[in-house]
Amino acid sequence: MICPNCGKDAGESRFCPDCGTRLEAAANAPETTAALNEPGGPAEAPTAANEPAVPAETPAAANEPAAPAETPAAADAPAAPVPQPQPVGGSYAYYPASAPVAPAAKKPKSKKLLLGILCGFAALVLLIGVSSAAKKNALTDAEKAAVKSLVSSIDALPGEKDEKRVNELMKSYDALQKKQQKKVKNYKKLTKAEKTINKKKVQAVEDAINSIGTVTVDSGDAILTAKAKYEDLPDELKSEIKSADKLTQAQATYENLCAEQVIKLIDGLGEITLESKGKLDEVEASYAALSDESKKLVTNYDKYTAANKKYGELEEAEKKRVEAERKKKFKAALSGLKHHSDSIRGLTWYEPNSWPKYINSRSYFLPYICCNSQTGEFVAMNIRANYTGDDWVFWKKITVNVDGKNYYLSANYFDINHDNDYGDVWETYDFNELQFDVDMLRAIAKSKKTVVRFEGDHYYKDAVITDSDKQGIKQILAAYDLVQ
Repeated sequence: MICPNCGKDAGESRFCPDCGTRLEAAANAPETTAALNEPGGPAEAPTAANEPAVPAETPAAANEPAAPAETPAAADAPAAPVPQPQPVGGSYAYYPASAPVAPAAKKPKSKKLLLGILCGFAALVLLIGVSSAAKKNALTDAEKAAVKSLVSSIDALPGEKDEKRVNELMKSYDALQKKQQKKVKNYKKLTKAEKTINKKKVQAVEDAINSIGTVTVDSGDAILTAKAKYEDLPDELKSEIKSADKLTQAQATYENLCAEQVIKLIDGLGEITLESKGKLDEVEASYAALSDESKKLVTNYDKYTAANKKYGELEEAEKKRVEAERKKKFKAALSGLKHHSDSIRGLTWYEPNSWPKYINSRSYFLPYICCNSQTGEFVAMNIRANYTGDDWVFWKKITVNVDGKNYYLSANYFDINHDNDYGDVWETYDFNELQFDVDMLRAIAKSKKTVVRFEGDHYYKDAVITDSDKQGIKQILAAYDLVQ
């Protein structure tokens, strides 16, 4: 397109690139523009807005020579505005050269330069980032050593995979950082070993389930073994057990059979007596071994509860009878012994018939029993060790020789009672049940010869246990054994 202002070719642009004249009106007037572009075409002057339009050509002017298209202006005078061609059916549009309409913005070369700088900067940032990431992912010497050790251990795995070793290596791998794990190039060998082990585990469970066979009341161990192996599997492997339903069914069948067995045991209890203890215990153990679901299948459990209650009543009645009988026998055993009571303390002491009337009569080593005066219940059994003589021994320990076997007892010197009268001295101490062995008394009662030695720091005295004292010991033991 030719600019009507400067005559330059503006191409397809709507504004002249040299003078900035808007070319839209010219673009909309093809006929006039074409006339301007034709050689020898007249250059028409614009018509005033109030004047009528003059025809493009009149008869009077037809014979006149054509006016030149452009009159050159003086060198120093400013260029006059060139009128634009009038569009068809409209008025002329005039755009003075001194105030042109701004053309469309054109990308300056500086923007291209800025874009290049930005691209270069982005590339530099990317390069720095890649370098930083590489540096961040670099392994230290210690991390490299850990990776190398693991790689070597995986390479050393035996042909027959060791589950414990594989698990250890898996833990070692999981403990590594991700950047270290990426360096373990033979990790697939480890996972393959793990898969082999898991396959064997699954097969072992399958074999255990299939070995159950026909379920009976004796299948408990086989079912428990298979169930234990199944439960030991990781959750992700349990889904691979094809015979899992078979195990569930076997267990259900087994529990039904066990429940039926308990039902039969309860029905076989019969009349409950004190001899029913064994049968009741068998039912209790069998019922306790059932699962919660199987226990619900025992339809006659109320019958067992009633039987157990009746046995408890019989047992309690028997205990009372036995206790009453024991008390009766205990009282009878004590009835033949010497005794004296203390009403203030509420205690009664029972002594063998050979017990000396007076403490200074002789030396002796005899047991006695203490009871509650109100209830007759046993309280304690003690041994009185009494030395009597005409000289002091100041004994602190006693050696009892029973047919050559020695028993030893000792007492605090200040706890021993020392007294004298009419030229006689006596040294007495009562040993409680925690200070002596009851079996020593049993041995004395059956012995051929027993000698008791009262020993002090410088002196000692011996006393021989008489047959009457042995008989008295037997009487005390007979009563004592009824309360044990």
